[in-house]
Amino acid sequence: MSESLELLVTEGPAKGARFTPTEAGLKLGRASSCDIAITDPSLSRNHCLFELRDESVWVTDLASANGTEVNGEPVTEKELSLGDRVVVGDSAVVLVKAGEGPAAPAAPAAELPAPGEIAPVDLGFSRAGAPEADSVAKSGNMLRTALWGVCGVVVLGAFAFLLLSPGGDSEGPRRFAVDTRDGRSNLMSLYYEKVEASSEGIFRYAMQVGGVKDEQGSKVVLSVTVDDALTDNRHIEKSTELTQDKVAKLAKIISASGVTNLDKEYTGIAAKSNDLRSSRLKVVTDDDIFEVSAENTTLPDEFRDASAKLEAFSKNELGIWAIQYSTDKLAEMAEAAMRSGDAKWEERDVQYGNIAAAIRHYREAVVDLETVNPKPEFHEKLVEKLSAAKDELDSRYRDQNFQCDRAIRLEDWPQAQMELKILCEMVPDEDDPRHADAAAKLMDVEGRMKRK
Repeated sequence: MSESLELLVTEGPAKGARFTPTEAGLKLGRASSCDIAITDPSLSRNHCLFELRDESVWVTDLASANGTEVNGEPVTEKELSLGDRVVVGDSAVVLVKAGEGPAAPAAPAAELPAPGEIAPVDLGFSRAGAPEADSVAKSGNMLRTALWGVCGVVVLGAFAFLLLSPGGDSEGPRRFAVDTRDGRSNLMSLYYEKVEASSEGIFRYAMQVGGVKDEQGSKVVLSVTVDDALTDNRHIEKSTELTQDKVAKLAKIISASGVTNLDKEYTGIAAKSNDLRSSRLKVVTDDDIFEVSAENTTLPDEFRDASAKLEAFSKNELGIWAIQYSTDKLAEMAEAAMRSGDAKWEERDVQYGNIAAAIRHYREAVVDLETVNPKPEFHEKLVEKLSAAKDELDSRYRDQNFQCDRAIRLEDWPQAQMELKILCEMVPDEDDPRHADAAAKLMDVEGRMKRK
């Protein structure tokens, strides 16, 4: 049935034009590069996308300034039925049978999300409902299918962020500044995305910073999503709350890089037809919006500097530095860390700090394997070793702490000093509350010894 369907422009400058939906997708907008290019000033340059998915026609809003409506209801993504009327700007497009006029309207659109609720967005990484290019339909190459999905809807990765502010499409020069004062900044939200795709697969790194409200009140959250089908089949989603100092640090990264002085778009030509190298950044302050994107071209120095520092910041905050390695390399690193932990564990009675050292190595191995799926055979044994080492340290800490407290109660300060030094060596991590407690007691004991 899908082969007999057409998109008929019924209103606007392109009224009467007909287009056949394809698996590769038809992009509609006022940019001349769009498949359905309409000189409608109320349209965004890249406004929406029509795709053929499993014999059905779908429309996806590409974070446009004025939105996309189906039968009078705003949508982010929707499957169309025969006769559905899609309104974009001052233009309207109706799904009709080939060569015929508009059919009777379909049933009303499904209920929209409640105010403040974010509708789910298909980024083209799932198997079900993913868009497929013509070449994929012939070859069955699933990775290339995902590539076309990214090419068509990659901008939707920023949709939740874009809800926080209007996605303006204004032209011409702009003045934009990210300010920091007294450890705070005027930065309201930020979205950064990098996509590298080819017929071999896709790598997508998306970083979002914005305000979130929950039962505890308002807070600023950093979240990162990584989809890696280029080197490994990995998907990572992590988030953390940011302090105002961290938000100010992000603002300084943006302002120091000079990226906000760049033009809005930089485009080039891909080396191969199925290649995509895309980076985009959107920054919202309390009174302005800045956007820049680069596609299939060398990044300007300012953009490259900002990108590198933003990625480093998010990887450090979320502890996801390991994504730069392949799963094979991570498994190799984890196995080496586990062997180091085993060596310290075997010598746990030689030095007081060896159990803590074993725990540190075992934890390193667990972190290395965090994004590796399926887990290697030694993973289960690794988790058991880590648990056993932590239990042993807890037991020895309790015994040693008892000896410390006993010496303090007896006012045997030299003995207390020795016992506390052992305790500090046993738990060497200064961020561990047990170490902090022992260090404070040791300082008090040594102060008493000097006064005697």
